[in-house]
Amino acid sequence: RTLRCDAGALDERTRWLKALLDAEPEGAQPVACSVVPGLTDWLRQDGRAHVATPRDGWRWPARQGEGVEGMGADRFFAACGAYARANRACVALTVGTATTFTVVDATGVVRGGAIAAGLQTTMKALAAAGAQLFEVGLEAPPGGRALGSKTKEALQSGLVLGHAALIEGLVERLEAELGTPCAVWAMGGLLRVVQPHVRRRVEEDEWLILRTLAQGAPEAP
Repeated sequence: RTLRCDAGALDERTRWLKALLDAEPEGAQPVACSVVPGLTDWLRQDGRAHVATPRDGWRWPARQGEGVEGMGADRFFAACGAYARANRACVALTVGTATTFTVVDATGVVRGGAIAAGLQTTMKALAAAGAQLFEVGLEAPPGGRALGSKTKEALQSGLVLGHAALIEGLVERLEAELGTPCAVWAMGGLLRVVQPHVRRRVEEDEWLILRTLAQGAPEAP
């Protein structure tokens, strides 16, 4: 199961998690991944689910590289899932509140990556900061044309086509720094808005994180 959590809905989400864990059969070994501090604390206090982290003593398809610090568990486990699918150097792309790029080298070491503001986050910031700017539907302008003749079309061009260009450009830079071509595996609620306009192959798997969690196991003593 996946669960989105807004800051104001924490109590509702913990009740949902409790009901979910209460329904687990005896002997089940649930595994959870959370980047919401309140939910993470609740899960650890409840104790019924293993709260997965990059260095928790479990076997994962990839491992976090030396010097990589502060990476969210969601990025790490998406990268593990991408590496398991690609079986070679890859970039795990998530397109949501933020658009994140997480690089795994050919040996399965998570090397780091990049974080950019997401589509909706950018749109809301533009509408709030620009006196004559406004929120628009998150879709490409008519005909997929970058040259917008109206403000609405120009905004859609900058947001959607600009985001596609951001993905193309950053992946190209990451490949150059890594020194090898990368497969791109992607997930996220806004992926389908931008994916058709990205001029390179991007594979979609909405379950990258859950596939990883399902495959993890404690290291042998």
